[in-house]
Amino acid sequence: MSKSRSSAVLISGVVFLLLGITWLLRRLDIDIQLPDWVLSWQMFLILLGAILSSNSEKKSSGLILMGLGSLFLALDLLNISYEFWRLLWPILLIALGLSMLIKYFRPKSIGQAESLRGPLNCTAILSGVKKAPTMEVFEGGDFTCIMGGVEVSLLATRLNNGTAVIEVYNLMGGIKIMVPASWSVRFDTQNILGGAEEKRRNPGISADPNQVLVLKGLNLMGGIEVISY
Repeated sequence: MSKSRSSAVLISGVVFLLLGITWLLRRLDIDIQLPDWVLSWQMFLILLGAILSSNSEKKSSGLILMGLGSLFLALDLLNISYEFWRLLWPILLIALGLSMLIKYFRPKSIGQAESLRGPLNCTAILSGVKKAPTMEVFEGGDFTCIMGGVEVSLLATRLNNGTAVIEVYNLMGGIKIMVPASWSVRFDTQNILGGAEEKRRNPGISADPNQVLVLKGLNLMGGIEVISY
């Protein structure tokens, strides 16, 4: 499991756990003394920023969201009157400018092109990712999708050792994978209020039981689709 995926899983898992416990206690009429800001929209921005910050490619966006949430939360806690809509657009322009400057001055790493060896990692958090790797051999991967979309074509690859595993963490997102018709597909995912299915576009080609793509992990309120061509 990649570092960004494990961090996203940890943060979102803690958030869902706390929200579930709070909701359950309220349904049981158990009075819990929680400050109003705990379940506020400002805290939602801060938590969303924390999830984004776990991905190095979106760290600047995450920090900006955390900063915005913290700013508006501080204004409320300090009882500083403000008109939200009058402040929103100037702050968004400032955030956009900061994001562009951070991206411009960030050191460019060498070798950002898709690696021809090793596992394929995809992370889509409130965004979309499309990849069509040209690696000769597909060795599995790690897909993290949180309220976003991942689309990957593996039609130009092959399975070397007969089996490849893709670990998925899909939270209210959509994952679409295109594979050769000769591959067999097996789902070992935990689907909670979500679905995972395979669609075969070329039924004339039989799937090889010795060439297996396995998808395993958590699919929560999302969709996973594997299309065989």
